[in-house]
Amino acid sequence: AFEMDEESDLLKVIDGVLYQKTSSGLVLIYCPPAYSGILTIPDGVVSISDDACAVCEELIRVEMPDSVEHINSWAFGHCSKLEHVRISKNLRYVGSCAFCECTSLKEVDFTLCKYYFGYDDFDTCAFQYCDGIKLKLPESLERRRQYIERDIKHRVTAAELDATDWM
Repeated sequence: AFEMDEESDLLKVIDGVLYQKTSSGLVLIYCPPAYSGILTIPDGVVSISDDACAVCEELIRVEMPDSVEHINSWAFGHCSKLEHVRISKNLRYVGSCAFCECTSLKEVDFTLCKYYFGYDDFDTCAFQYCDGIKLKLPESLERRRQYIERDIKHRVTAAELDATDWM
């Protein structure tokens, strides 16, 4: 668990997880990799930053309050035992590989999200390598389902890497 010796104007620790204080609310910035079990994100958290909970391999469940609007890149990447995520109704953005390689994740329901997901608001690679997952998508994402499902299953091969023009 993460601990701080004294109170800070910029940071806050709740249940061993580090949050940044911002004018719009709290931002989850670091969950220790040894964190296990259920992560209950407190109300008032508006964003989960890049890599915040990445590699928390013993995390099995995330309860997200409706205050969360953004899940950024790799926020929960490599959480191999993560089975369930309760998604915020006010979610507006899901970044690249937000849940990549969460191989135990079986279903995530976005249908209760009340905001429209535009093209740049939901990365099709958000659930890459989550084989067997069932995504319940809102109408705004149904037209992109084929790309999201393709990216869930897609694994880059050595031949594809060799064929890529990196320059």
